[in-house]
Amino acid sequence: MPSIIASTIDFIVMELEREGSVYSLVEQGRIDESYLDEIIDSLSRLRSTSRRIQDSANYNVENASSDVSRLLDCMASAEAAISMLEFHINQMTKGSNPADIELIKQARKFVINTLKPWISSVSKGVWALIQKITSLKNWKVSGELSGIAFGLAKSRVEINFG
Repeated sequence: MPSIIASTIDFIVMELEREGSVYSLVEQGRIDESYLDEIIDSLSRLRSTSRRIQDSANYNVENASSDVSRLLDCMASAEAAISMLEFHINQMTKGSNPADIELIKQARKFVINTLKPWISSVSKGVWALIQKITSLKNWKVSGELSGIAFGLAKSRVEINFG
């Protein structure tokens, strides 16, 4: 699983850097490059952690807790940056010049229909990797929706490993 995660991340980063509409908006100063930097940095840290786990021939389960924390932190950072990027692009469509709307729509389509599903697939791989390297003692997931105007949600994940 770690090699699949790493290969998928390599592909995502390559495609993100090749994709023109989002970077055009960055070059125009309409999107802060820090969104993309955070996504790429989070994915790179995720890739290096999964590769380190893969390269450990006799994986030390005692490292599992810190590795799980690192994997979850990287995924959360990437997902949060994508959500904020999506929100920012959605806000750009309001009051934009008609000439800019097509580029904004292309960027929005890439983020929603391509980038988010790719990150979601990586997230599934991360959870499979976590299951492989740990023994789960118990877990809880809770959440609520609030502040619909801003698309904010409150959630909590509690995982205990034994």
